[in-house]
Amino acid sequence: MNRFAHVLFWMLISTCPAVFSQCPDNIGFERGDFSGWQMFTGEIARNGALSLSETSQPVEPRLTLMKASDEKFDRYGNFPTVSPNGSGFAVRLGDDNTGRGVDRLIYALSVPNTPQYALILNYAVVLQNPEGHSDVEQPRFAVRVFNETDNKEVECPAFDFIANQNLPGFKISDIVTNNPLPNGGVDLSSIYYKDWTSTTINLQGYAGKKIQLIFTANDCTRGGHFGYAYFDINEQCNNPITGNAYCSNQNFVSLKGPRGFNSYKWYKSDDMTKVLDTTQTLNISPAPPNGTRYSLVVDALPGLGCRDTLNVAIIKSDESFVFKVEPVLYFCKGSKFNLRSPLVTSGSVGKFSLEYYINPITEEYLRDPDKISQSGTYYIKATNSAGCTNTLKVELRYYDEVDLTTSDLKVVYPATADLSKAYTHHSGYKYYYYSNNKLTVPLADFQNINASGKYYIKAISESGCEKIASVNVTIDPPAPFVISAPKAITPNGDGINDAFGLTLEGFIEFGTISIYSRSGQFLYKTNKQSNLWDGNWNGKPLPVGTYYWLFEGTDQYYHTKVTKGGYVSIIK
Repeated sequence: MNRFAHVLFWMLISTCPAVFSQCPDNIGFERGDFSGWQMFTGEIARNGALSLSETSQPVEPRLTLMKASDEKFDRYGNFPTVSPNGSGFAVRLGDDNTGRGVDRLIYALSVPNTPQYALILNYAVVLQNPEGHSDVEQPRFAVRVFNETDNKEVECPAFDFIANQNLPGFKISDIVTNNPLPNGGVDLSSIYYKDWTSTTINLQGYAGKKIQLIFTANDCTRGGHFGYAYFDINEQCNNPITGNAYCSNQNFVSLKGPRGFNSYKWYKSDDMTKVLDTTQTLNISPAPPNGTRYSLVVDALPGLGCRDTLNVAIIKSDESFVFKVEPVLYFCKGSKFNLRSPLVTSGSVGKFSLEYYINPITEEYLRDPDKISQSGTYYIKATNSAGCTNTLKVELRYYDEVDLTTSDLKVVYPATADLSKAYTHHSGYKYYYYSNNKLTVPLADFQNINASGKYYIKAISESGCEKIASVNVTIDPPAPFVISAPKAITPNGDGINDAFGLTLEGFIEFGTISIYSRSGQFLYKTNKQSNLWDGNWNGKPLPVGTYYWLFEGTDQYYHTKVTKGGYVSIIK
C-alpha cells in the first residue's frame, strides 16, 4: 500500500544572546512582508537537482504570509498556521499541490560581538511518504546554516527532513487525501506530522561572521507528492533563559528555559555534577545572591539538533516590584472582555511590559487579550525595566445570564397586545422594546400593539449584561360583520315598521345608503345611519311596491370598502 508523507514545518527562530542585542530587521516578518529575505522558487529534477530562480515578489500559494489574526489551522496537523509564541505572522513555504515544485527562503545576518549568540529554532513537521521512492525522490524540508564568511556549513544543527515513516516524534494524521498520481489512479495515503519542538543554533564563536539561514521545501521528484513548511521568527532578542532578575521586595526567582526541547537539566555553573531540576523551569527560593550563575543543558530530539548549554547570571535590583491583578473578574456572556484594561492590574506600582498566556508553563500565548470571549483562567506576566518578573492568574467568570424568556401574544381585534406581559419581570432589570431586529426603531407604545408581527425586547441586568428576545404578536380578526335590513316597511304612522334603516353589527363603518326604484330612479340618500327612510320621495308617499337599497361602508379591521345591496317593499 502506498504511503505518503506530507511535510508541514513550523519554525520559530529567536535570536537570543546572553545579553540584550539588536534583532535582525524583519527576521520575524514583523513588518508583515518579506523584506530582508531572499525568495526563490522553481522545480526539482528527477535526480534531485534544484532549478531555482530568485523572485522579488512572493509567488502565492507557494510563498504565503500567514496572519495570526486569521486564526487558521493546518488541515493535516490541526495546529495554527502561525506560531503560538505570540507572533503576528508566519510564512508558508510551499503548499499541498503537487508538480515537482521547490521553494527556498534565505536570511543573511551578521553575528554581533557578544559572548554568546544563539538562535532558538522551534519547528513541527508533517511528511507525505510515497512508497517506492528513494531518499532523493522524496518530499523534504531542509534547514541549513551557512558560514558565508568562511564558505562552510555550520554543522549543528543542520537537518534534512526526508519523508519516511520512522522519523522520531511523528504522529499519524486523521486526514487521508485522495492524491492523483501522474500516471493515473489515486494514491490513498496516511499523513504523518510532528508537533512543535525546538533546538538551538549556537553561533558562539562566530562573532563578526556573516551567516545565512537557508530553508528549502520541495515536492517529490516524480511530481506526485508534496512537502511544505510554515516558519516564523520570534523578535524577542534576549537571553533564552528568562526570569533571572529579582527586585528588592521579591524573595524568589523562577528561571525558565526556552520552550519545546526534548530534555532540560539545570545546574549551578560552578558545579555541573549536581542536577537541580529536569523541567523547563527552575524555581529558587529564597532568591540567590546577585551574580550567581546557572547553566541549562538542553537537548533536541535525537538527530534533529544538538546539545547546547545556556548560561545566565542572577541579577538583583534595588527597585521594588509591585504587580497586582484582580483575581476574579466578571463579564457578560456573548461579549468581549479586555484583559488589557487598567482595571485588571489596579493597585500595581510602576511601569511594566505585560504578556498574556493561556498556559504560562508551556508559554501558550493568549491571542487578542483585549477580545476575550470565553470564561476561564488566564495568566499575566509583568516585567519591569530591571527585568524583574512575576506571573499572576486571573479568573474570568460570566455574570449570571440575563433571564429573558418570552411567550408569544395573541389577542382578538380590537384588543391590543402588551409586550410587557410576554415575559417574567425581574427587579433591577431595564427593558426596551423595538419593532425591528436591529433594534433601531423603538416602540412608542409597547403596551398597545395593534398589528400582528415580530417584535423585540432587550433586557439589561444590573451588571449591564444584555439579552434580546423576540415576541410574535398575533392580532386575530374579529367575527365577520353583519348588515341586516327589513324586507318591508308599512309607513302608516302607527309607529311599527314606519321607516327603513340598516342595522350594523361588528367592525364596519357606515358610509352611505341610497334608495332606488325598480326602474333605477334615484329616490333617497343619507350618510348617517340614524337617518331612516320613511318611504317618501320629494315629500310625497311612494306607492306600494318593491324598491332597492345600496349600502357603502368600510371594513374597520381590513380597511377595505364594503358594498351591499338589497330590496325593501312598501306595504300599506
